[in-house]
Amino acid sequence: MEADAHCHADSKGQHAENDNSTAAGKIKKHLATAFCGPCRLISFLRDLHADFGGYVLVAPLQYGVNQGMGMTFAELARKVWFATDKPKGLGLDGATGGRLVTAASFPWNVKPIFGMLSDALPLCGYHRTPYVIIAGIGGVIAYVSLGSLGLNPVATVPLIALVNLSVSIPDVMIDGRAAELTGQKPEHASDLQSLQWGSFALGGFIASCVSGWLVDNIEPRKVFFICVAGTLSILVPTSCGFLGDQRVSRSKEGNQTIQWFRENRSLVCCALFMSTVAMVLSVLQVFVDSVHARFIISVICAMAVVVGVFFTLRRISSVLAKTAVFIFLRQVVQPSIGEAVFQWSIKADNGPKFTLTFLGLVDAVGFLGLFTGILLYQRYLTKVSYRWVFAAGQVVAVLANLLDLVLIKRWNLSVGLPDQVFVVGDTIFTTTIRRFFDMPVLVLAAQVCPENIEATLFALLMSLTNMGDAISNFLGTSLLELLDVTECDYSGNGNRCGNLDAAVLIKSLCRCLPLLLIPVLVPGGSPSVKPFGCAHNKDVASNAEQGDEKIGDHTPVMRCQS
Repeated sequence: MEADAHCHADSKGQHAENDNSTAAGKIKKHLATAFCGPCRLISFLRDLHADFGGYVLVAPLQYGVNQGMGMTFAELARKVWFATDKPKGLGLDGATGGRLVTAASFPWNVKPIFGMLSDALPLCGYHRTPYVIIAGIGGVIAYVSLGSLGLNPVATVPLIALVNLSVSIPDVMIDGRAAELTGQKPEHASDLQSLQWGSFALGGFIASCVSGWLVDNIEPRKVFFICVAGTLSILVPTSCGFLGDQRVSRSKEGNQTIQWFRENRSLVCCALFMSTVAMVLSVLQVFVDSVHARFIISVICAMAVVVGVFFTLRRISSVLAKTAVFIFLRQVVQPSIGEAVFQWSIKADNGPKFTLTFLGLVDAVGFLGLFTGILLYQRYLTKVSYRWVFAAGQVVAVLANLLDLVLIKRWNLSVGLPDQVFVVGDTIFTTTIRRFFDMPVLVLAAQVCPENIEATLFALLMSLTNMGDAISNFLGTSLLELLDVTECDYSGNGNRCGNLDAAVLIKSLCRCLPLLLIPVLVPGGSPSVKPFGCAHNKDVASNAEQGDEKIGDHTPVMRCQS
C-alpha cells in the first residue's frame, strides 16, 4: 500500500511538472506571437521601402491620415453642424442635409477626369505630383473657410466639394502610381494592397475613437481646423518628391498626350459622360425643388450610366463590364437614408439620444470590423467564388438594416435589450460590406487593366461605386420627402414619426434586389483565378473589335477609396 501510495504521489508530481511545463510553453508561445507581430510589420515595411522607396510613406499618409482620419473627423463635425439648431448650427433636417452633402460629393464621381488628365497631361513634366499639390492647397483653404466663415447652407456646398477634391485627387494619383509599381514588381501586389487598406482601416479606427469626444467638447466647426493637418500630411511629403513621380521630357509631352487620347478615345468619352452626369445631378439636388423631377432625372441618369459604362468596358473585358455594372446597380437600388437615421438617433425625444462620443466609438468598431474583414478576405476568400462573396455580403447588409428597424420601432426595449446593442446596424456593417464588394471588382480590374490607362480605368471603376452611392443618396432623399419625414420626426413633435420606420423598411426590402442581379452580372470564378474574356495590351480597343480577347497578365492589386 505504501509503495502504491508513493508511486501514485510520484505520478501526480510528474503530471504536475508536465502541466507546468505545458503552461510555461503556452506562455512562451503567446509572448513570441505578441512580439512577432510588430517585428513582422517592421520587416514588411522595410522590405516595401527597399522596393518602392518614398511611396511606402506617402500611401499610408494618404489613406490613413488624410482619408481615414481627416475625413472621419470632418464628416462627424459636418453632420453635427448641419443638425444643430441655429445659431450654433445650420438647423437642417435629414433630407435637406443629405441633398446638399451628396451634391458636394461630385468630385468622387468625376475621378475618371482626374485619372485621364494625370495619365495624358503631365504638369511641369510630372504626371502625379502637381495634381496632389494643387488638391492639397485647395483642401487647406476649404477647411479653414468652413471653420471660420459665416455660411448659409448652400454656401457650404462648394467648400465641402473642395474638401472632397483634396482627398479624391490624391487618391487617384496614388492609385495610378500603385498600378505603375505593380507593373514593375508584380510579386508585391498583395503587399501594396495590405499597406493601403490597412492604413485606411487603422487611421479611421483611431479617428473614430476620439472624433465623438472632440465634437462633444468643442464647437463642431473648430474640428475643421484639426483636419488641416490631414491635408498637410499628404501635401508636404509629395512636394518633397516622396511619391517617386518620374519627370517627362518636354519634347514628349505634347505627342504623348495626343497619342494617348487617340488610343483611348472610347474610355475618354465614357469618363467625360460620367463626369457630366455627376455635375448635372449635383446641380439638380441644389437648385430643383420638385421631388418628382429629381427622382425621375436621377433614374434616367442611372440608366444612361449603365448603358455607357457597359459598352465602354466591354471593349476591354465583358467580365469586367458586367461586374462594374453590378457594383453600380447594387448601390443605386438601395436608397440611402443615413442622414435622417443619424439625426433621429441623437435628437428624437422617444429615441436613444446617443452621445457623439458613443457614436464615434461605434464608428471605431466599424473600422475595426473593416480591418478584420480585410484580413479575413486576404486569408480565406481570395479563392472563394465572386458570386458567393457578393451574395453573402448582401445578405449581411439586409440583416444589418433590419437592426435599424428594430431600433426605430423600439422593439428592443420591450424585451429589455439596450439601444446600444442595435446600433450595430448600418453604422458598423455598411463600410465593411462595401469593401467586400469593392475588393473583388478591383482584383478583376487589375487583372485586365491595359498599360498606360491605369489611373483612368481605376478612377472610372471607383467613380462608379461613388456615383452609385450618390444616386442612392438622391433617391433616399426623395423617399424621405415623399414620406414626409421632416424635422418633427426627429424632435418628437407631432404624430409623423412613424414615417421614418417606413423608410427603413423600404430600404431593407430594396437591399434584397441585388441578389437577383448576381447570377446575371457576376462572374463565376474567384479572385485567385484570372477570368476569361480579358484583354491586356496597348491596342485593347482594336483587339476587342476583332474579337481577339486575351487573359491579362497583371497580378491583382487593390486600392483604397472613401
